[in-house]
Amino acid sequence: MEWTKINLPVFIKDYLPIILSVIALFAVFWEKIYPRVNLFSSINKVGVLRMQQGNRGPLLRKMLSDDLMSKSKSQLAAKIIEENPYLQSFIDIQDDVGLMNQVDSIINKIGGIKYNPPPDIAQKYLDEPLFVFPLYIPLVINNSGNRTAYISTIVLKIWQKKNPDNIWLYWAITELEEDKLIHRHEKYTDADRLESSFVMICISPSTKIEKNLFFVPIMTVNKQKIWRNNVKPGKYQCKILAYSPDGTKLLETDTVDFDLTDKYVFDSLIGSDSINDIKADEHFAKALNEK
Repeated sequence: MEWTKINLPVFIKDYLPIILSVIALFAVFWEKIYPRVNLFSSINKVGVLRMQQGNRGPLLRKMLSDDLMSKSKSQLAAKIIEENPYLQSFIDIQDDVGLMNQVDSIINKIGGIKYNPPPDIAQKYLDEPLFVFPLYIPLVINNSGNRTAYISTIVLKIWQKKNPDNIWLYWAITELEEDKLIHRHEKYTDADRLESSFVMICISPSTKIEKNLFFVPIMTVNKQKIWRNNVKPGKYQCKILAYSPDGTKLLETDTVDFDLTDKYVFDSLIGSDSINDIKADEHFAKALNEK
């Protein structure tokens, strides 16, 4: 039996264009038969937004009551008692309900007060059911696939770095108006800052979208309580997952680390926003070492 000798350079010259054309044709044909969604995104910032007024108001009221009853009062608590000495009789008998009813009347008369509770008092309330805050994450989602992506649910999953079994879920229910977030010194209500309800995101092939997502805590899943305790200051990891209407997972970002500081948490309580830029310190260090 005689083997046919192949002149490789001639073979490549004659047949390589044909082979490449067949591969390209197959790729186009495959994409037509099996269109796919290919999404990519990453978490670069995590914002801790001001606590909703329905939570913040009752918490601050309880904290002010503790402050008025304490032996080492804040300047505001001492001033309230100094200007309204009859309150001392409620403090002497530890009647916190009667005391706060009187304080409510005082506050209503003067049109409200700005109260920043002492850290040691605020710390006691970290596990109160009302002590939860919304989160803000800006996302750019790219679709490099050849099929339109339909996202109906976006979930933020958070867990403690030292104890990954402690998990919290947040749900993107709406979007924030970016200009009202930036100009946060202006007196926008919580509702004013929300742009629209989150219904569905559609991302066409080879395009990207930008969303400023507003996340709220999910306390129960299938009637089962998943929050054993509140998110407190500490070190955490998180990622975002996005699902289609039929439950298919379309997106899972890389896991990122973030620190939830005391300042972020207590600023939320007194009505301020904080933004944690995940990569900023790393980028600043690189810039410093660039030559």
